[in-house]
Amino acid sequence: MYVIIRSQNPLLIGELMKLNAPKKIVWLIALIVGLLGIILTIFSLVPGLSFVLVAVAWLLLILATYLKGL
Repeated sequence: MYVIIRSQNPLLIGELMKLNAPKKIVWLIALIVGLLGIILTIFSLVPGLSFVLVAVAWLLLILATYLKGL
């Protein structure tokens, strides 16, 4: 999949950014970690850990999209 970057900078016009779909196992791990963070938030079990878990899940998905083979 290719996404064209639109920019006012003439050096970036027409550059292509290659994005990759995350593998199913990475997606499932991120889903489980994110849901665990949301559940911890709802029940107020460990307030600081819930935010960290959701942030780690999002970071994992972002890295899996940008890095090939993850």
